[in-house]
Amino acid sequence: MQHADALERMECAPHPIHKDSLADALFRDREWYAVMANSKAKALKTSLQKLMQFVNCLGGVPDVKHGMGIRSNGTTELDRTWSHADTGRIFAAQKQYLEYIAGAETVDADMEDVFAENSFTELETLDPFLMSLNDRKLSPRDYALELVKEYTLNKQQVLAIAPVVCAIQDMFEHRSNPMSHIADGSSREKCNCLWLGAGGSGKTWAYTKVIRPLLQRFFGSKGYIVGAPTHAAVRLLGPEARTLHKWANVNPNQGMDRKDIRSAKSKGDAIESQILNAKAGIFDEMSMTPPDVYHASGYRFSILRQESQQLDLEKYLQEWFGALPIGIQLGDFLQLRPAMQKSLCEWVKPVNPTMDATLPDEDDESRDVSNASELGRLLFKNSLGKVVHFTGTGRFSDCTSGKQLVALLSSMRNGTEIPDALRDALQERKFEVGSHKTLDLKKQLLLAHWGGFAWEVVARLQQLRAALEAKKANKMLYLIQAIDRPTGGQALSKEQTLSALQVVNMTNTGYLIGMCPVFEGMQARITCILKEPMLTRELPVTIRQVQLHPREQGIAGDEGFQVLQYQPLAILVEIDDPEYRNYKVPGCDAPAGHFYLRAVTCEGSWSLQIGHKQYIKIVRKQFPLAPRNVLTHFGLQGVTARQGLVAFLSKPAWMSNSDYGLAMYVMLSRARKLEDLHLVDLPERHIFEKFLHEHNPLLVERMRTFEAQALQDETNALRYIKRLDWHQQEYVQNLFPRLAEEPTVRHRIRGKRTVPQ
Repeated sequence: MQHADALERMECAPHPIHKDSLADALFRDREWYAVMANSKAKALKTSLQKLMQFVNCLGGVPDVKHGMGIRSNGTTELDRTWSHADTGRIFAAQKQYLEYIAGAETVDADMEDVFAENSFTELETLDPFLMSLNDRKLSPRDYALELVKEYTLNKQQVLAIAPVVCAIQDMFEHRSNPMSHIADGSSREKCNCLWLGAGGSGKTWAYTKVIRPLLQRFFGSKGYIVGAPTHAAVRLLGPEARTLHKWANVNPNQGMDRKDIRSAKSKGDAIESQILNAKAGIFDEMSMTPPDVYHASGYRFSILRQESQQLDLEKYLQEWFGALPIGIQLGDFLQLRPAMQKSLCEWVKPVNPTMDATLPDEDDESRDVSNASELGRLLFKNSLGKVVHFTGTGRFSDCTSGKQLVALLSSMRNGTEIPDALRDALQERKFEVGSHKTLDLKKQLLLAHWGGFAWEVVARLQQLRAALEAKKANKMLYLIQAIDRPTGGQALSKEQTLSALQVVNMTNTGYLIGMCPVFEGMQARITCILKEPMLTRELPVTIRQVQLHPREQGIAGDEGFQVLQYQPLAILVEIDDPEYRNYKVPGCDAPAGHFYLRAVTCEGSWSLQIGHKQYIKIVRKQFPLAPRNVLTHFGLQGVTARQGLVAFLSKPAWMSNSDYGLAMYVMLSRARKLEDLHLVDLPERHIFEKFLHEHNPLLVERMRTFEAQALQDETNALRYIKRLDWHQQEYVQNLFPRLAEEPTVRHRIRGKRTVPQ
């Protein structure tokens, strides 16, 4: 009984928020108006003034004392039948099942057969088209050609995949078992490709529709590595993808010099086994990849693969990621950098031409903790093999407005002036007071993504969006208060509790929001890393059920929203991803594609200011959820805002001009056409012309060099197409009509390349 009481005390905040303070907890009301009245905080003042204009056009800040305008038609007597024992049983079974799907090597023997009946871990079993290809026993060359035709790849995409298919075909022809389809043989040459291009140019499409199923078929689901720097980017690559931090076996607070990586204890887990046996590595969003994490990953791969590949660790910078036979790196270096670091392509030009080949002495401790980021940039520079520059505009609409947006983004990338007509069209997208009062436009705004550069804007928009969506859906809105406790054992005061709830930057609070808004049917996203594999950060979900705490008081049905006294025992969510629809936890009442989430405690602690230069360490417990369609520019990278985008373009005082130019480009490129943009605080004309070039000269220089190398490498790529005998196929002939007239070349391709210094 005492244990149960202790558990329940952990699920109730020591100072439950009162309605008198709720507006401050949700919208930081007093701080908002104080900043707007402060003449010194010019940048933030302007930003919050523009935000207020937008909020007022949508009806103003919801009145928390009078129900926020929500009238719920849902039941107010939600299920409270679960006990803590029920909760523990459900989550234990779910965690083990997800570990099984993710490739855990050991599970309970009596559950393995049950899990197998409820799992679809191979991509080929999910797609009838792939199943038909597998039945035909095709070689990699023919398999890939069928995918090319099925998914109508364009010229650049075919040029990009041809070297990769050649390498897999070589490995297939030299496989150890001629009766097997697994390509475990050797290739004539290493295939390391860099796919560059703006968002929506077709890079990810070429990978997911052709290369990924090819790897699944001929290497097996554990025969290749897929990674990206962020969970949002990882999610787009498939359930088998992991963050680079995971592949590197590091966390953001850990030292990443070579000595630490060498001394890290081997886990002997499925991740290490996969690294050891991998035939290919695919990494996306290279612009956002932290160079030190990139280096740590590459070095770890070399250490683990040293014996099997007979590697010389002193030359690991020349043997990319443990001498993987195939490597594909995707990205666009005119998008966001990693936080607080230069991009991978911004390496320092060596004074000595031979400096690149010189490694610090591994026994020299002072040099062994050398700049890991510079080593990462050197590793990337040495990896540059075949470069393809994608210039497609697949994300954008073919209509006039879509072409206008493409022209605007091209001007930003190329540093050219925009025509007056385009400037006028851009000016029409400016959000003005009184211009969005019609019902239809308000509906459009609620369908669109909302994005901003500063958490002071985004945090308030999150709460506003949840309240407006609950009102539109006529659903009860529940507000779950975070439970914040100091690490030293002392308790927070009531005032300190409110101050903690008002911290806007979720990156400072373990990605857990202070007041978490939820309602049944709400579109949300998972905000932090969970213990259960596959339930990753940024995974899109729809909330289907809230399992209230047994001691929760009666829910008032006349107000439409409720601040919960206890954190719920669980929240049932449906994963909005087609590959998750086949997963069902055995023995659980949740339908396929549905999983339970519980409140989590953030890893580590965060600092709360409680006085002048006085801070206290806090640990937060909260549900890992937030509104799905309200994001910072970092969260928006990789997203296509198909229903439009409300973009808050005010430049924060802390943001550099170089980062502002990149962030502006990323924000605008999320939409499909200019008419889909609603621009709050539209900046001056020069921001859309030479600004990005003026403040990012090295990035621009490197991109031009890569593009020049791509033109040079295109000739070799054409030869790979002929090696595959694709040039005689009608579909490919239409893309490359002159190839069919040239004689077929079957010797090894040795193309020259130029690596920028």
